[in-house]
Amino acid sequence: MRIYIPAVPADLVKRCPPLTRAVAATNQFQRDHHIEQWTEEDYESLAMDVAAGMSATLGAGARVVLAADADIKEEGSGIVTYQALDWSDVVSIHADGVEGRGLIAAADFESLEVEPLEWYDISERDYLAKLLCADANPHP
Repeated sequence: MRIYIPAVPADLVKRCPPLTRAVAATNQFQRDHHIEQWTEEDYESLAMDVAAGMSATLGAGARVVLAADADIKEEGSGIVTYQALDWSDVVSIHADGVEGRGLIAAADFESLEVEPLEWYDISERDYLAKLLCADANPHP
């Protein structure tokens, strides 16, 4: 099942993706967030938004969400656990762009809720890690 893992920029340089609670558009999640005429894709997008909100609470300079395929165990309403993953299980990375990082720096979390994450292919992980980690630790 596709899961959305809340992460921080520093996770991108680690040997494996973080092992933490994630969000998935499970049947229970879809029932709990039911909106008439929504498609599976709409619920997937909402699950990623929930994971982005979880990432925002981790105290980093950018929200990062890893989209991965994994076997899951649901704890309730789309919150899931999974076994340790490898980077080959991650299909894409979603992270704050310049605007989102600025909102985090300004602690404008209300505006951040509607700021979309930017999509990155997994092959861009090293580039994104350098970009986001450099922003978090600027050199004078």
